[in-house]
Amino acid sequence: MPGFSALPDAEAVVGWWLRSKSVASGRVYSSIPTTPTFPLIVVERVGGSPAVRERLDRARIQLSIWGNSKSEARDLADAARLALLDLEGQSVLISNGAPVNAFVTAVEDDLSLFWSPDPVSDRDRYIFGVAIFDHVL
Repeated sequence: MPGFSALPDAEAVVGWWLRSKSVASGRVYSSIPTTPTFPLIVVERVGGSPAVRERLDRARIQLSIWGNSKSEARDLADAARLALLDLEGQSVLISNGAPVNAFVTAVEDDLSLFWSPDPVSDRDRYIFGVAIFDHVL
């Protein structure tokens, strides 16, 4: 379709941003590694839809944060949330190592922080969500 382009991969943008800010010592993934080192963050797109048809995406991003203790997981979740709020108004560029070129117009809290201990890993975990509004540069 003329004038339309694919929307940026917001999940990849968020993961790259958190790694570039050394949140979780760079242990930010799209799924739990086979042999995980804690603490770590998993970033997943869980929904969303274009806010402006084929021009501005509104991606719902969920972050799951595991720690070696409840307080470590909570502190890391707070650090990740603050780092993501700083993403608002930023140009993300492949030339700077980003996975895609994008401009992030807004970051909004979408799911309040909550404690959700992981029964599989028997680790403390917090989860929260944000909405990322972004478009292609």
